[in-house]
Amino acid sequence: MASEEVIKVEDVHLEENLEGEKEEKEELVCPFSLKLLKDIKEYQNLHGLKHDDFQRYRQYCTRRLNRLYKGLKFLHGSKKFSNKKITPELFVKDIRYMYIILIRAERAWAYAMDLKQFANTEPRKQVHLIHKLKKAVLYAAELEKNCVTLKCDTTTQLEAKAYHHYMAGMLLFEQTHWQRAVISLTAAQKIYNKLAEAVEDGALYREKHAEMSPKVQYCLYNIQSSGGLGAAPPGEEGLMEE
Repeated sequence: MASEEVIKVEDVHLEENLEGEKEEKEELVCPFSLKLLKDIKEYQNLHGLKHDDFQRYRQYCTRRLNRLYKGLKFLHGSKKFSNKKITPELFVKDIRYMYIILIRAERAWAYAMDLKQFANTEPRKQVHLIHKLKKAVLYAAELEKNCVTLKCDTTTQLEAKAYHHYMAGMLLFEQTHWQRAVISLTAAQKIYNKLAEAVEDGALYREKHAEMSPKVQYCLYNIQSSGGLGAAPPGEEGLMEE
């Protein structure tokens, strides 16, 4: 059986050059398995976010996307930009197409977080920030949808769902929709808790859960300050409506 391990995006030379035709067909039958949170954390820690350098991380995401486009020959035209769609059929051919969506979401989020540093003094930056976060949410939703369509393994589907909740929560937080934000963020936390309990070493999931806690507390504080009755139980209501 072909390995279910994620093919690293950096590997420009595809493994199918070394594998037989039979192994390729068998690989397509197996559930796809992606280590989304692990990969995201590695990208972030190695490319600026240890020092909150969001601009550096955004630039890295752009370079990574360009390498993916070239490696997959997924080009948008040399003269006129053509927004080519990524279909489920492409994922079956090469799982790196899934990483295009992930890195697009990360780049939009990093751009928003970079703008956030100036949003208090420049109101137009806040408008641009919201626009970028909306794009990140759309990419996260696309990622989750494709993980379900491709019947990825349970862990991958849960990680994609938590990622979507997280991005939606970040957008709602910046829009000061406190109740909906806390619903999305706590929904993501609930999933990460479940994943942490299901694996032998759940430190990464617990770390992500803890990372969101200050924002959840800030949402609850604002809900109480405005006379709200508190947040509803975690659920889909926090996600942005399409």
